[in-house]
Amino acid sequence: MFIFITLIALFFLLPLSLLSKTTRLSVSRIDVFLLNLLLFLFVFIFIFSIFVDLQGGINDYFPGIFINDAHRYLLETRLFLANPLEVNELIGSYRDYNVTPKMGLSSLLANLNIFKVKDKYFIYAELLCVSFLLCCLNYMFLKKLATIFNFNNSWRFVIAFSIFVCFPLEFYWKTRFLREVIVHTLLLGSILLLILSCYSNERFFSIFILYCLFILMFRAQLFLLVFLFAMIFYKALDKKKMIILLSISLFTFVQIILASGVSIFKPLLIFVDLTLIYSIFEFLEDKVSILYFVLVFCSLLFSRGKRAYNSYFPSFKLFITIFISIFTFILMTMDSIRFFYPVMLMSLVLLFFAFISKKIKKDFI
Repeated sequence: MFIFITLIALFFLLPLSLLSKTTRLSVSRIDVFLLNLLLFLFVFIFIFSIFVDLQGGINDYFPGIFINDAHRYLLETRLFLANPLEVNELIGSYRDYNVTPKMGLSSLLANLNIFKVKDKYFIYAELLCVSFLLCCLNYMFLKKLATIFNFNNSWRFVIAFSIFVCFPLEFYWKTRFLREVIVHTLLLGSILLLILSCYSNERFFSIFILYCLFILMFRAQLFLLVFLFAMIFYKALDKKKMIILLSISLFTFVQIILASGVSIFKPLLIFVDLTLIYSIFEFLEDKVSILYFVLVFCSLLFSRGKRAYNSYFPSFKLFITIFISIFTFILMTMDSIRFFYPVMLMSLVLLFFAFISKKIKKDFI
């Protein structure tokens, strides 16, 4: 149900953010070329993945589309087709089916599959279509950002395109039926939306809130990366935005515990008692749906379209310091590609903004 509500809000707010006079973009030949290139890559991935799946897999790197977790997501999608509005993505329940709250992908595809087609390759095609549309949205957000900061006709735009829209390793994930296919694009899109809300128009913050809600229903831990990036821009965020970010963080706290258990916070035992964490969780657990509706309502408040301007942009040193810290953290602690990869994406984002920060400070601020 909550995925459906977020979709309706997104369909309502996106045109306001992208088609208004202050945020509207023109389409050039290079835009058509890059989007056609993106479409070609998606079609190739679709054909290649089905060929590999029909062969029963090629090797450990290409085992097939519906292997391990992917098979569970497929079964869930087929199960939810009966009535996707009965799915509670916040607590992970559907009728008599109860698991951890990681139903975002299955619920999204079930809601969009209006003809209730259960063929596995149709559902996989649906996944790639959603991913393609999100990549196109990221391209529009990126172009708007590049226009504001005046790097839309330079090598910087090509690098940004290869990170935010068409990162090569992303197409490897797309050969599998996994939530990462969607959530990685949402992660990158939320970063672009956050910056646009600070330097273009506050309408983009309304979409940012909805993107964060999607992330929480797909893989809540990834919002921590968004929050980290937002703290780099804390001087460009007003009090309302900070309050909403902190509210989403509380939401994330509950979702992470529901998905992974209180034991995930054991490293914090040096600073705080685990029973305190559990008592906070118990207090918030029953109120998570209320918090969700409050955040959706807040997204509507930012749709009025107030122009945003800031004289602050983070320095090269700040971006590099955070980049080195994250990279060191990766080398010391990460042992799973599914956790390592989004942190690596964030590292590339930080590195990119570090190298264009001086130009932005010179030309824009």
